[in-house]
Amino acid sequence: MAVESQAFDKLMQAMIYRTVLLFATLIVVLVGAVKYIGDGVLWASPHHVGNTMPKVDDDTLRKRYEQAKADWDERQKENRARQRREKTQADARRRTIIGEMVLHHVQQNPHERERLMTRLDGFLKDARDRALFDLPPKPEAPASVPSTEPSSPTDTTRP
Repeated sequence: MAVESQAFDKLMQAMIYRTVLLFATLIVVLVGAVKYIGDGVLWASPHHVGNTMPKVDDDTLRKRYEQAKADWDERQKENRARQRREKTQADARRRTIIGEMVLHHVQQNPHERERLMTRLDGFLKDARDRALFDLPPKPEAPASVPSTEPSSPTDTTRP
């Protein structure tokens, strides 16, 4: 019985030690929380700690407003740029799809190739674009030279 009694006493001492540690930890936590609350950190409302809201002068408010407005304007500018970019990309995609459809149609109908080439010959002006379709460069129109003769025999303004 003495052995059982000693084991029981050791067990009780360990339980008491753990309980004391638990309560000590709880007290430390509670004291810290009370200090934390007492400093007004948990509540920023004037109802709990008093009016702790900082005073903001007009100049600070104006600067905040101007910064917010500048941020808003920048976001709007970025949105407009994104919309323009998306519109351009969609337009390019539409042109590509139309081109693919025309090429498919021309490949399926060989007589349509001649019609397309005739239209391209009349439409394309740039030599680089014409070369893409194996079209010869268009001849340059002669530049008109201004006449040095008077337009009428009674015109005496020219020497």
